[in-house]
Amino acid sequence: MDTSLIAAFSKASLQIMSEIGLPGAVISQRTDLPRESEMLCSIGITGQLHGCFILRFAKSSVRTFVTAFASSMGMEDEDPSDPTFARAAIAEFSNQLCGRCVMMLAEIGTDCLITPPTVISGTGVGTSIPALNDTIEFGIEDEFGLIGFFIGLKN
Repeated sequence: MDTSLIAAFSKASLQIMSEIGLPGAVISQRTDLPRESEMLCSIGITGQLHGCFILRFAKSSVRTFVTAFASSMGMEDEDPSDPTFARAAIAEFSNQLCGRCVMMLAEIGTDCLITPPTVISGTGVGTSIPALNDTIEFGIEDEFGLIGFFIGLKN
């Protein structure tokens, strides 16, 4: 995978995590991420790159992450265990993260757009995406636990 995409993702992730009050987040390339999730968010990539971003949240991470995210947005009164609120918070975070990544790619001459986020929740939610030519996975870890982040591109 092009190192400029990896650098844009890493920089965007650290900026967004810091902005939402989680400046200690660690980003690392991973191959040991769980394949099933409690909640996942998919965002498509179009333009000069074609593919998708997928964020995977383990059950143990969803509530803690949503609580931290809601607090950073001034929404401490919201119930992080409310499934509707949790899905909206995950969608907003994913949109901010992927949008920032695409902005950084534009700064280096790669013009892309993203699709609106799609959030899926349930027990053991997994993904299967055929026909990808290039993939990479990252883990975003902090006090909330682990978020798996997958980037897949087609030619």
